[in-house]
Amino acid sequence: MRGLVTVIPEAVNRYRAVPLDEGLDLLMEEQEKQLSILKQAREEILSEVKPKEAIPANHQSIVLLYYGRQNVYKLVDEMFSRCCRECDIMTTANGIVRFYKYFSDKASEFRNKDMRVRFIAPVTPQVEDIALRLSSLVEMRHIDRLPYIRVVLIDESEVLFAEFIDDDYKATGKETGIWINQAELAKMMKTMFENTWQNTVPFPLEKH
Repeated sequence: MRGLVTVIPEAVNRYRAVPLDEGLDLLMEEQEKQLSILKQAREEILSEVKPKEAIPANHQSIVLLYYGRQNVYKLVDEMFSRCCRECDIMTTANGIVRFYKYFSDKASEFRNKDMRVRFIAPVTPQVEDIALRLSSLVEMRHIDRLPYIRVVLIDESEVLFAEFIDDDYKATGKETGIWINQAELAKMMKTMFENTWQNTVPFPLEKH
């Protein structure tokens, strides 16, 4: 099947290997085809992740799908760069650590610009120290439990849903993100966030 053997038709077929140089050429050609397929797959994967400048500015509603933690983080960073007024985030306990690790500088920038950032997450004893540091940069509220999904809402104009299958602190992972700039959906998520916000506990607890 790979062309490395020829058949000598006789009463009982015999087989003969092709010359060595010809066989090596065939193997190299096979590997080159595989490489071509991989390159094509690479382009298809990269095309799934649109750069920031590819997001239309004419209020056209679109949905983009992102694969991999690094691509999702890059998207979140781009969303933050477009934020003008407020950013609302719902995430897991470990998501608190990830956010502080990768985006605390951006949160400081938001605070200096008087831009509102609100955080809803389960503050467990394991992440309480990091949560205290983050609470100095953002408004934070504790909720008993959330699914392994992050929601990032920017200015009621764009929203990201990201599933964190491996809810750890690594820079890479198998996250899947869905980005949507549909205004009505963003408004609906804003309403849901506000309702959740009103029914959660401030962190740290407000002193009276």
